[in-house]
Amino acid sequence: MQNKRKIMLGLILLSLFLLIGFASTFIPVTRIEKKIDFTIINPELPDVDLPNGLPIYISEEMRTLKLAYPQWFWRGDTQFISLSIQPDATSQKPTQINQSRYHVYLEARLEVAFMQMVTGDTVIEAVDANQSAQFLWQIRAETSGRTKGNLWIFVNIADSQSDKTWRLTRFALPLQLEIKDIIGLPLSSVRSFTLIGFFIVLSAGLVFIFFHPRKV
Repeated sequence: MQNKRKIMLGLILLSLFLLIGFASTFIPVTRIEKKIDFTIINPELPDVDLPNGLPIYISEEMRTLKLAYPQWFWRGDTQFISLSIQPDATSQKPTQINQSRYHVYLEARLEVAFMQMVTGDTVIEAVDANQSAQFLWQIRAETSGRTKGNLWIFVNIADSQSDKTWRLTRFALPLQLEIKDIIGLPLSSVRSFTLIGFFIVLSAGLVFIFFHPRKV
């Protein structure tokens, strides 16, 4: 009788361990947020070789950059890095039709080592006065450990009356992510093994209870 109790206790503890391991893979991922106020072109630093007649809003209209990315996530899991650029309400002016010959585009390029870019690494959005821009990347990690990278923000200016373009580096935002695993296994394998193991242990416990011969 005492041995039977020990076996049952061991099966219960093992099933709880597997169940906790399975549930731990659903812990919400902690996200880091960064916020920067800026203008598309920095008016305090002279930009070399820029043409005359650029739209006024690119140097006068304040914008807010909001970057959000996971501080850590599981190996084999898919996560998102988002970037939004919104006009500052306090600096907005009545929207006017852009009569400048120059069109402005914001380019965001994500570079992170050992990371698979599911949706590609570069996103380009046209931007006008009082206009917001949204950028989104879907990433997947196949290697565990800490990794670093940068999110580059470029300003592209295109002349509608010629083929000439200008490309300026505006930001290089550093990123650091941690990729976790359990005993070297990716997320999908951990969930499968712990769930299957739980049902095997549960089945073994039921068999032991109902079919174990009892002493008379």
